[in-house]
Amino acid sequence: MVDWGDPELIDTIMVVYSGMCCFLFGMYLWYLALSFHKVELGLLTGRTQLQLSHGPYLIARYCCLATLIMLVWMPIVAKAFPSPSSSCPGTWYTRLVLAMGETALSAASYNLSLRAMILWNERKIVLWTLRIICLGQLVYSFVAAMIGTQQQWDPNHTYCTVGIVPSAKNVIMALLIFTLSWDAFILVMTLLGIRRKQLQGSAISVALLTQGMGYVAAQVTVIIPVLLGLLLQLNGECLRLQLSSASPN
Repeated sequence: MVDWGDPELIDTIMVVYSGMCCFLFGMYLWYLALSFHKVELGLLTGRTQLQLSHGPYLIARYCCLATLIMLVWMPIVAKAFPSPSSSCPGTWYTRLVLAMGETALSAASYNLSLRAMILWNERKIVLWTLRIICLGQLVYSFVAAMIGTQQQWDPNHTYCTVGIVPSAKNVIMALLIFTLSWDAFILVMTLLGIRRKQLQGSAISVALLTQGMGYVAAQVTVIIPVLLGLLLQLNGECLRLQLSSASPN
């Protein structure tokens, strides 16, 4: 049986984690460079007029970028803001990272729902229902990020445990399940809207469904492992930060 509390295993996990953060950061920068001409370049040069629909798209892209930057810099912050022994530095920073990530997630879901909103724009009830649920997701995810994270000093080792507050476990799980369900519902509403507009087989319907299914598949890939970690209570053992700047006396 794996001893998740073994310091050597924790060191290995953190090396892999740091390397993965840097890899994802580099890949995302490459993605931004390749897709920059689609929206941002036109906005900067004045060829594209800024519209309200650009908001969720830009927020999702650059909140995700900010999250990756903060993840890469997290070990540096831990050293830059040392705390006395038996305490953990950077709790505010961890919560900020999670808040930015959750904002990016909510904005991406809203950006996905814009397709359904356009297809259902004549039905005001459907339109406002989608908008209200998107706003609720943003508020709920932000609150969950603020109250659901904890850092606890381990007196037996020189690291802090970063994990889920036990009392907020159900809140986090509900958020993850809601996010999966909500994105799947948006995809269904998009499909129904395409059928309602009789756009089956058109280029725009193929593009909408491809984007929607790709986004939902990505969400499933990310969220399911996190849910399993919560159910198996592995998060508190796997997510550890070794803080060399905060060692016991």
